[in-house]
Amino acid sequence: MYKNFLTLIVIAGLLISCSGDATQQKDEATQEETQEVTTEAVEVIEPVLIAVVDFKDKAGELVGQEILIEGTIIHVCKHGGRKMFIIGDDPDEPVKIVLGEEMVAFQPEMEGKYVKVNGIVEGMDVEEPEGEGKEHEQDEEHEGKYHKKQYSVKCLKYAVKEEEPPPPPEEEEVEE
Repeated sequence: MYKNFLTLIVIAGLLISCSGDATQQKDEATQEETQEVTTEAVEVIEPVLIAVVDFKDKAGELVGQEILIEGTIIHVCKHGGRKMFIIGDDPDEPVKIVLGEEMVAFQPEMEGKYVKVNGIVEGMDVEEPEGEGKEHEQDEEHEGKYHKKQYSVKCLKYAVKEEEPPPPPEEEEVEE
């Protein structure tokens, strides 16, 4: 009788240990499937690198997308520091950068420094002439800057450098 009881205990122990392994294997398989689904669903989108000089032409296609843009800060809004303007090679084509949510204001001391900005391209309201049906004179400068869709960059993060990086080295001419 003692042998029968001992045999039953051994068989019960084996059953319990085997069923525990099956449950553990099932949990591991479920966990692996979950990890596979998770990694397939996540798509990392890198910000689009755009030159300041190209911003005006390409911004319409990039609305809502994250970009990386860099240039020299020519102006920081003195009334709250919520905006700044940067330029590249053409000082007549500045790009407006506005602060993102919960960011510390841009500082006036940043003017003249080089900055790298990650941000989202946003459309701005088009300037309308005052008064309905009111015509106004169009001069060359006015025509190029107003009554066209304009864009800005909503800053997500930025890094300021003390000075603009040196221009790339020019190729030396070889005399023959």
